[in-house]
Amino acid sequence: KIRTGADFLKILNAVSELSDYLTMKLQKNGISINQMDVSGIAMISTFIQPSTLQEYIFNDNDKLIQIDISRPNMKLLKSIKDDNLLLTINDKVLDIKTNTQQIQIPILDGTKEDKEPSGYIYPNLIIVNAKQLKDILKTYKKIVSYVRFEIRGKDLVLGFKNDSINSEIVIPNVVVNNSEPCSVIYNLDYVINLINACDNKSDIEIYLKDNSPIKFVYEIGGNKIKGYLAPYLEY
Repeated sequence: KIRTGADFLKILNAVSELSDYLTMKLQKNGISINQMDVSGIAMISTFIQPSTLQEYIFNDNDKLIQIDISRPNMKLLKSIKDDNLLLTINDKVLDIKTNTQQIQIPILDGTKEDKEPSGYIYPNLIIVNAKQLKDILKTYKKIVSYVRFEIRGKDLVLGFKNDSINSEIVIPNVVVNNSEPCSVIYNLDYVINLINACDNKSDIEIYLKDNSPIKFVYEIGGNKIKGYLAPYLEY
């Protein structure tokens, strides 16, 4: 049994930006989510601490469940306005109740857990306001397919290029740690999807390393949300 507020739905929404499915590992010490997109180049990862929930009762062995959070189901979940949700789980359904609504989502068969990327040591850290970053990226969303993340001293440079434009946007004084030169290209749509659920007033931590996945970290309801995206490699 899980009693929680709207922040839990915000975490589901963060995953739905990347995948039509949500895989959760229920454990006595919390809920683990590691969800890869269908192409295998991006992932959302988080661990929901019981202390961030109103109530968490799970006395069983570790349990892995998967539900469909594609657009129709997510639209239904987004319609919930109540900040007091009761979630109960059995072998067949995830049951979500509020004071005025009840939604049952079938639990899918054949569930497997994705693994969070490991072994990367990131020499560069950027901290930037979420709204500032999202506004820049969404301005170029319909113009280009890729974005270049480059560190120049204490500045983050975002590069956008296609056959008709070559543009750079400088976000000054946001590089907290810069120990290696870095310039990496990523898919723009995926970058937007990975950070879209972050509150506009919050900051996003960006971890960069040449020829490595970019890592985004932000918080929802006291839980760290981590997004990973493999670099675009030009052949």
